[in-house]
Amino acid sequence: MMRFLLVVLVLGGLAGGGVVVQQEKAALEHRLALLETQWQKHGAHWDGQRAELDAVTKRLQEVEANAVREPPLRLEHGNVAAKPEDKEWKLANLFSRTREFRQRVAFVTPFEKPPQVMLGIVLLDLQHDKIRFHAVPEAIDARGFTMLFESRAEERPREVKVEWLAFGR
Repeated sequence: MMRFLLVVLVLGGLAGGGVVVQQEKAALEHRLALLETQWQKHGAHWDGQRAELDAVTKRLQEVEANAVREPPLRLEHGNVAAKPEDKEWKLANLFSRTREFRQRVAFVTPFEKPPQVMLGIVLLDLQHDKIRFHAVPEAIDARGFTMLFESRAEERPREVKVEWLAFGR
């Protein structure tokens, strides 16, 4: 249920551009219909509005052409997990006891341009009460990104799992 809600929210935010195009197209079609009706009623006495009719027709053609060219929205998802025995864990700062884990994630199919990447921590197994942990996508490009886990504690977390969702064109 949570994944469905997340996807709906993401698509709703990204599809906003498509909604604006559809709204503009609908408004132009409505205005064009009104102008054509007036043209039929008034005929030759309506020459002053012919320029507006031509302009609305041209803009409608542009909107339709641009809407067709826009590639479809694409989603890709996966997860990254880390355990204490993973060799990617590095002690980044001895004094603050900051430990880092980096793993490159490659997309199955590259995007046209770097997508947006959202993360969600789905498993965090800790050994201590006091710990600081965060996950961040770094170096996002069209082919993938690097997942960074960072924790501040005496020891590495027992287990960490982060789900990711990349979306873009």
